[in-house]
Amino acid sequence: AVAEGEARGAAADSGEEAGASPLAAAVNLTFEVRAASRMEVSARGADEPVCTVLRPRLPVSVTDKEARGAAGAAWDIEQSLFAPYEEALVRKNFRERCFALDWQYGNIEKLLKTDVDRTQVKELLRAHYAAIHVLHSSLCSADWGLSQEPRERRRQPLVFGVGWHEFTHMLVQHSLVGEDLTLEEADAQFVMSAVPSAESASWHPVAQTEGRLLLRHDFFGLIVRLAASVHGSAAEATARGEARAGGASKSASVAKALEYLLNKNLVYTTRAQQERGVHAAMKNISKAVEWRVDVLHTEPVETALRVHMDVLEPLFAAHAERGALNLLILRPEGWLAVLDWLEVLPVGKDSQMALWDRVWLWRISAMTHTDEVKSAEHLQLTFVEYVEAVARLVALLRSRERVANASAADLEKWDYGLGPPSAATIFCVDKEGVMDTDAFAKHLSTFLGRARASHKRRPLPAPPVAGVGGGGG
Repeated sequence: AVAEGEARGAAADSGEEAGASPLAAAVNLTFEVRAASRMEVSARGADEPVCTVLRPRLPVSVTDKEARGAAGAAWDIEQSLFAPYEEALVRKNFRERCFALDWQYGNIEKLLKTDVDRTQVKELLRAHYAAIHVLHSSLCSADWGLSQEPRERRRQPLVFGVGWHEFTHMLVQHSLVGEDLTLEEADAQFVMSAVPSAESASWHPVAQTEGRLLLRHDFFGLIVRLAASVHGSAAEATARGEARAGGASKSASVAKALEYLLNKNLVYTTRAQQERGVHAAMKNISKAVEWRVDVLHTEPVETALRVHMDVLEPLFAAHAERGALNLLILRPEGWLAVLDWLEVLPVGKDSQMALWDRVWLWRISAMTHTDEVKSAEHLQLTFVEYVEAVARLVALLRSRERVANASAADLEKWDYGLGPPSAATIFCVDKEGVMDTDAFAKHLSTFLGRARASHKRRPLPAPPVAGVGGGGG
């Protein structure tokens, strides 16, 4: 207001016309809100006193639920370690913004020849956006060749996306290869989907994949390309008079072929499909996502995490960097360094699955970001996301051990012929140790206890910045 008055006075002295604010004309008042904090406040009841006495938070050593209840400190996720976590993908307006960008970046409309197909394909992808997004996240790994190079010699930062290895697993798990789609055709569609677009030169360096990985918008384009191949194959068969299951509907248009592909191979939309075991791969992915609410976001697990903050926080700080709003974040290289220090999931010359596991833990734990092309924020792991990734690491290690020691009969449930099954496939198989809240909390505490002992023997490197700060939630 003072500046406004001075500016108006200066304008009057110089004889300028009054009206438009000279300050507004001289200063660009437009700004972008990158992050914000919020708190929901309920209206005070009519008989509720204005002043209250606030009891200090209980020390983390108090773990007995009855003691907490007696002290009037009932567990509430909004007051817990997990409070900062918010998966915006559940909101329709957020999904709409993500989809609009992916449709634009993927140039998907250029893959379709008719306006009818463009409209119908767009609506189909929009309707199934969340499922396809989660499928892409579950298939993401890192560039294998780049990951094998020393960090200081890498020509670009590590990027997460779907590579040949993960795409092959997708083809087998979702039964995509068959009479309508050959392996050669599927591979050709992958190559064409991964080719950088003309606009990619102006994108953020983390979106420069050089055609080796499929980013999120590339993956949506791949789904459409696969549908177009199915459509073309079915149309040719129909023209030759060959009868195929659903051939008439698949050959009608690319949109019909996409609908067929989604319903038959990729997403399940009806209870009958789920009861028949259709799309077991997507069902496993969904269960892995739901584990966050069913097991992780509970009082016993939070208690186990808080008791071991003396190792979780230093480990995070030792490999973190300052991100937006000066908060501490982990970049992909930092997360891989955390796993190296914990001596888990070692990545060697023949361990692409271990690299996929490492990236899967990140992607399944990270909150969704709108733009993954012109921003690198989706490659910045906050403290609450890091805590989830560590907890999921414990669960994944137990399930991997369960599969490794399984009988031949049990192994057939998860083996689909490509060696070790993907993380999403087997994440929940240890029902007693991973899906039971109290049992998992004990396993988590045991793992972090060993990490604490290791911390005493092997001091962490000095953190590049002091303290966890705002990143600690």
